[in-house]
Amino acid sequence: MLKIKGGKFHGSPCLPNCDYIIKASCDFKKHVQRKHRIELRKIDERSENLNNVDQLQLNNQPMNQVESESLNNVDQSQLNNQPMNQVENENEMEIVESEIMLLSDSDISETEDDHSIELNTEDEFGIDDHEFTCIQQSKDESRYFSDLYFGDFKEKEIPMLLRVFDKILEKRFTLNIPFNYLSELAIDFINFNYDLEICNDEDKLLEKIKVFAKSRHIQDYYVSSRGKRIAPECIWIGEYTYYYVPLKAQLTSMFENESIIESIITELESSPIDGTNFCVYNSELTSTRRKYLIGKGRIEIGADDFCIVKAIGPRATQQKYLAVYFTLTNIPIKHRLKRDDVRIIMIANRNQMKRHHLTINDVLQKLSSELQNILENGIDINVQKYGRFNIKMALSGIIGDNKGTYEILGLKESFGKSFVCRACMANRTSIENELDFNLKSEIDLIDYDKKVNNSTNDWNIKRKFIFSNINNINIFNVAPFDVLHDIPQGIIGRLLDLILKYNGSGLTYSESLAKLENYELYHGPISFNHENKIKGTAVQKLELIARLHTIVEFDGQSDGYRLLNALRLLCSLAFSQSLTIDDLDIIHGLAKDLIEMVKKMDTVHKFKVSPKMHNLLHYKDHIKLFGPLALRSTLAIERKHKTCTDWAVVMGCFKNPAMSFLNRHQSMMAIKCQEFIKSDFFSIDLIGPTLSELPKQFVKLKPSRGQGLPHTLNKNVIRKMKHEPNKWFLTTSFWYHDDVIMCCGHIYNSNYQHLDTANQSFINITNLNHVNDWLCNCNGTFQVVQGIL
Repeated sequence: MLKIKGGKFHGSPCLPNCDYIIKASCDFKKHVQRKHRIELRKIDERSENLNNVDQLQLNNQPMNQVESESLNNVDQSQLNNQPMNQVENENEMEIVESEIMLLSDSDISETEDDHSIELNTEDEFGIDDHEFTCIQQSKDESRYFSDLYFGDFKEKEIPMLLRVFDKILEKRFTLNIPFNYLSELAIDFINFNYDLEICNDEDKLLEKIKVFAKSRHIQDYYVSSRGKRIAPECIWIGEYTYYYVPLKAQLTSMFENESIIESIITELESSPIDGTNFCVYNSELTSTRRKYLIGKGRIEIGADDFCIVKAIGPRATQQKYLAVYFTLTNIPIKHRLKRDDVRIIMIANRNQMKRHHLTINDVLQKLSSELQNILENGIDINVQKYGRFNIKMALSGIIGDNKGTYEILGLKESFGKSFVCRACMANRTSIENELDFNLKSEIDLIDYDKKVNNSTNDWNIKRKFIFSNINNINIFNVAPFDVLHDIPQGIIGRLLDLILKYNGSGLTYSESLAKLENYELYHGPISFNHENKIKGTAVQKLELIARLHTIVEFDGQSDGYRLLNALRLLCSLAFSQSLTIDDLDIIHGLAKDLIEMVKKMDTVHKFKVSPKMHNLLHYKDHIKLFGPLALRSTLAIERKHKTCTDWAVVMGCFKNPAMSFLNRHQSMMAIKCQEFIKSDFFSIDLIGPTLSELPKQFVKLKPSRGQGLPHTLNKNVIRKMKHEPNKWFLTTSFWYHDDVIMCCGHIYNSNYQHLDTANQSFINITNLNHVNDWLCNCNGTFQVVQGIL
């Protein structure tokens, strides 16, 4: 038995009954410390080696003098002030050849006299080569934790404590804030959002929060007590590993939300199964795939690469990762765009894949097998209102940028001379000379099967589509075009160049660029690179197209102005969430017009139709097949992708970043799980009159650094009122109470786009449209410029 006195050491928030130990070096370290790959494969062998260690040799092993000082001389005040990167990243931290390791309570015992920690080397235990592991609790331990932290408080105080604890962990996981600062943030949060006069003992409550904020050990217990954490698995392909979170377990957790279950049952009970001709296309259920999708849980899968930046040393070039995400399209789009409603299925190291000669089919094989089982057998759930029943499942679609989608479909990611369209299989020569194409469909699968095994096929097929063995799924009916990458991140830059050159107002190209340079848009100024190509986010580019005629002067009869109007109308319809049959015809006509206009205008560079511009010709057919493409875009995936990048920056872990990131992410999802389960995704927005004054309990929201409010102030941004479509609301301040946000501002009444301001009013933020519009002063009168996204 190895005994370590004191129970404290430098760099860990160790408390009585703590699960952290220090492994001494030399002979004991040789038996215990293994590479992560060997430990997972040979856990039994390692356990046997540990049991054979000479106990006398261990007890007599001298410890490094510096290690002893770390154990005996570090006081608790220093302990509480350790920065988080020292506490969080065990796999990076070194304490003179010592390592921190997390064990279960069965491996550690503690005496009350000297708080010494005893390591039982006779029991089998695992070694975790990643950032942190959530403690596994029994029901008794979980109950003890609840009694310890909530037993002294009133019932109405406990939800407040839970919310504060969740906020602390959210800051820890997403921002990597040091533990000593977490308590300060928590106190500020509770003082701002709650009236502490309702508390039975304010000092005790604040003290509990401080203790919780400073102890990672207690926080890990809290996460596990939530009971919803789904641990990632390590999957081996030969010597290559990637990390996978079981899809079925995540779906089962999501189906605890009763509003999703009720929406599926409502579809089965009230909606007819058949029907392919629709007057309005406003969801995937108003599409030709309706029969396959209705009354089922609908899975949408997306994939994207992201890099862990700021990597250093020899691993700096090995930090590019493939992440696969999913969500349920049963959830309305306004909720599905939120970060926490998009889950991660797997993360794989791209560079390691290449080194081991693996394709995407190899790393998606686990997902393919599980997905096939889910689609064939459904998900068994037990809901209190409906009892136990089986939910049928369907694959709604696969989304991603053009390169990622081609890779998953098994096609060559070539967009140059050898490009072949995945929708119509037309080659580069055809798309440059023709405007009418027909989609491939199920009847073309016979040709597809023949070409799969032919390495020189004219369809650019590299490998078989990994999901093609699943019923009702093939490369032609599963991957809608992505308007986000096709338009704002695709053709806009090229067309804007022509629009400015042919503005017809007498302004030169350089003068037009000078007016746009650093122009302040909703999300910051616009800029251009050294080749005069626009730089900015998709939202900025769409806003610029909507407002360009108010920034740069145009001749109304010029080619540039006609091109701008065609592009603006195309963007507006392509990003619309509800389209009529006439709208589809307009989209198809605009796509043809744009190509012909650009061919005529771009005489210098001898314009050639790009793959993304060719995609526009298929929008009409894809909207019929998948519903509005704005509902199937990668906006949600891009937001999650940005979150992954941000977390990777602050995580500070480069030894095993994939595992560390997934552990962090799954713990975050465990915290958010209760909020997700209780959400009513289908509640009707509050439609009611505006108020002239607010009740006294509302408090004014102050803008927080780094986190924007739902509207940005002082940029002439207005939102259309849902219950009065001919009116807009200009917000000047925000007021908050009990999760309700009220906007204070002025109502503008529209009369042929000329607006007259009204008195100050208050309106619930849910009553305002999600699209940004803008106020412009034209010759002394206000005019509305309607936004796109």
